[in-house]
Amino acid sequence: MMATMSVNEHDECLQKCAEKPRCKAVNYFHPFAYQKKAFCELLSETQRDNPRLMRPFRLATYFENIRCRESEETEDAVDIIQSECISHRFFLSFGLV
Repeated sequence: MMATMSVNEHDECLQKCAEKPRCKAVNYFHPFAYQKKAFCELLSETQRDNPRLMRPFRLATYFENIRCRESEETEDAVDIIQSECISHRFFLSFGLV
């Protein structure tokens, strides 16, 4: 685990991961009824890197940080637009932590 923090929403947790090159995944813990904030864990390993650490937890959501491939230079403007990629994409897997 790289870091833990309180967050308001899952997208805040994902953004924190996207800002750190070593972050491969996050665990987002939804707030309990008595909590105002959620809890975020930034992970340096995915569930495939270390599957024995995975455990079921109903109020949590696991996300993996999928980095896009770099696009090749091209002369065709249509190809450039179609090959643009958001720098980070997240794969969602419910209920695993």
